[in-house]
Amino acid sequence: RYNVIKDAVTSITDASATNTYTVRVYPGLYIEDTITVPSWVVIKGDSSVSTIVSTSNPNQSIFKMSDQSMIIDMQIQGSTGTSASAVYYSSPTTPQTNAIAYAENIRFGTNYTNAICAGSGSGNCILQCSNVKYGGYTDSSLKSFDIGFRVSGSGGSIGRMQLRNVTSTNGGIAGTDNNQIFALAEGSGCTFIVNGCLLTRATGTARGTGFKVYDGGSLRDRKSTR
Repeated sequence: RYNVIKDAVTSITDASATNTYTVRVYPGLYIEDTITVPSWVVIKGDSSVSTIVSTSNPNQSIFKMSDQSMIIDMQIQGSTGTSASAVYYSSPTTPQTNAIAYAENIRFGTNYTNAICAGSGSGNCILQCSNVKYGGYTDSSLKSFDIGFRVSGSGGSIGRMQLRNVTSTNGGIAGTDNNQIFALAEGSGCTFIVNGCLLTRATGTARGTGFKVYDGGSLRDRKSTR
């Protein structure tokens, strides 16, 4: 047993497709340094309500994902510094079938950005976010996020993100900032694949931008409402 999630994860040195690991995290609040999740490793909390992981440095990511890694059943918060992201995944890996990471049953507290998928090298990577909740504050002086979800790429690389069953908590997006962006796709081929996504505000009328797509990015919107 470990008292720190990062210590448990860094103790794993032989994970592979035939030797996978699951790190189980008990209920509680965990203040963590950036955790790099190795390939073929799952970090599993008790639930998105009872297991809360917060960064010790607001300018850093909480989880840096690797190919075929997963986080599940927890709340993630505290990456509030400019351009910081709670979950970050970037990969140059080919073939494409291996360049994927997963975030499932996650509740995002307040972060500058909840999740980023950034292509690198000539890779075509995807971050799959399923059963995700966002929001978390009803005080108008606090923002739920600046850019909720983001995909990017350059030099032929492509970042993509699947948003599947994304809903709000505590009423939805908080804050009075008209510049808030729920999802941003920037870069040729960079794409959001949306299957069930509900955009709501905690109070007041709709403001800000739902999906912003430019510089060759795209949106495949299958089932979204606002």
